[in-house]
Amino acid sequence: MAALYELVGEGNRNPLRGAHTVMEEMLEIVGLESLADVGETGDPEAERLAAEREEARAAGDFERADRLRDEIAALGFVVRDTADGPQLVPR
Repeated sequence: MAALYELVGEGNRNPLRGAHTVMEEMLEIVGLESLADVGETGDPEAERLAAEREEARAAGDFERADRLRDEIAALGFVVRDTADGPQLVPR
């Protein structure tokens, strides 16, 4: 876990070639492989809610954004807000 934490920390400071692959392998070893899942969820409803949530956040309607996040969670996804935008990850 300490090595994984260090890899993530270093990757946040400097792009590391091949780090994502190594991180996926490390997460699989500790049973947390779903943390590396990013991109399309395959769930159009969750994707729609995520887009609405992003619109609400951009408009400053954080109460609505929080409600939408809760609806997304009820569908089995966690919203991760990243520098590249929000990502839906299965729980």
